[in-house]
Amino acid sequence: MFQVHERDGEIIFTEKVSNKLRIFLSIIGFFPIIYVPYKLIIQPGWNEFSIYLFFSIVISIGAFLLGSLFLAAGLFGTLSYDIIRKI
Repeated sequence: MFQVHERDGEIIFTEKVSNKLRIFLSIIGFFPIIYVPYKLIIQPGWNEFSIYLFFSIVISIGAFLLGSLFLAAGLFGTLSYDIIRKI
């Protein structure tokens, strides 16, 4: 069940996640962190900078951030938002 709590200018969104789902999200989180940069940057063996390398780097950064989000969701399962600092 999804719950919302407010205290000291902070909103905390909490949802209880089963252990199986947390393990699954953690495993799925590792895939974009490791596999995508390898396939786009390391495996082709870029010798010089080009626009295609730039797009590969941007996609790899996005995959890393998405994987980190899944990994954090699997490990922590809690999201907090500070109203005052907007973080």
